[in-house]
Amino acid sequence: MLGKLIKYEFKSTIKTFLGIYLSMLVTGLLIGIFNVANIEEGTALAIFVFFGLLVALFVLTITIIIKRFKDNLFGDEGYLMFTLPVSAKKIVISKLIVSLVYIIISVLIVIATFIIMVIPSVNEINNLIQLGNEIKTSLIVNLVTKRELILNTIYMFIVSLIGYIEFVLTIYLSLSIAQLKPFQNHRNLFSIISFFVINLIVSTIGNNINKVFGTMSISANTEILITIVLTCICSLILFILTSYILEKKLNLE
Repeated sequence: MLGKLIKYEFKSTIKTFLGIYLSMLVTGLLIGIFNVANIEEGTALAIFVFFGLLVALFVLTITIIIKRFKDNLFGDEGYLMFTLPVSAKKIVISKLIVSLVYIIISVLIVIATFIIMVIPSVNEINNLIQLGNEIKTSLIVNLVTKRELILNTIYMFIVSLIGYIEFVLTIYLSLSIAQLKPFQNHRNLFSIISFFVINLIVSTIGNNINKVFGTMSISANTEILITIVLTCICSLILFILTSYILEKKLNLE
């Protein structure tokens, strides 16, 4: 059933994302072509459009996360969704997985767009290769080994990924809290308030924990691992609370 939920979620959102993904790739190609042809006005306009699309992609991603969760669970679809033989936990997991897939695809599309920008220009490619060699030399000079570089990249990816998971689950919990009976007359307002309150609580706890570990002599890698563990714990709590509200306290009236 989890697979069917994920498939349904993708079917409901894929067309919206495909349009902006294609637009970004085409814009990147136009930037590269205009740059090679020395058409400064065209290059400037295409760059402006590209950054506009970046902002639109960010806004669209957040909007889709909110809209799909609200409409699918708290709108008319909610009555049907909660009659299915599936737990609230699986519903939340399915939406979270789809959100993660889209953010990963979005990052890959942005990287691909930058690559497309420089493909038409041999000089730009040579400059990138030269820049890569300079970075490599700088790393060697600073005694940063290849292994350390790979580990740092992996750590950065994991921290970013679980940070995004925590962010999405915060949105889910905020929307769920706003559906509780005491807040039903002002759901949009209380969803916003809940979001900021949850973030305030999480950041306060995180800062206090960091102060405790700040008094200890620990390595940078250990500090990163602690951050990962704490974020995972926080995400798990957010997930449990959201699932509990959906299963026990949901009010669809």
